[in-house]
Amino acid sequence: VEEEADLREARSQLREEIKSLPRQEQELVQALYFEGVSLIDAAERLGIQKSWASRLHQRALRTLARGLRRAGREG
Repeated sequence: VEEEADLREARSQLREEIKSLPRQEQELVQALYFEGVSLIDAAERLGIQKSWASRLHQRALRTLARGLRRAGREG
């Protein structure tokens, strides 16, 4: 029961952290992790090159990890 509560809290915190990302990074994370879109397809959808999508992805993950650590979670 406690593990389920912790998992719900972590998911909620992750959703909040995603909302705090810049729009393109939000859309990229959404496409990659919640819609199962490839990096190439997500880049096309955003109208950017794959290399820039890769950099945005890395930046978004670093930002999310920092936010989760601040919230007491290890990402």
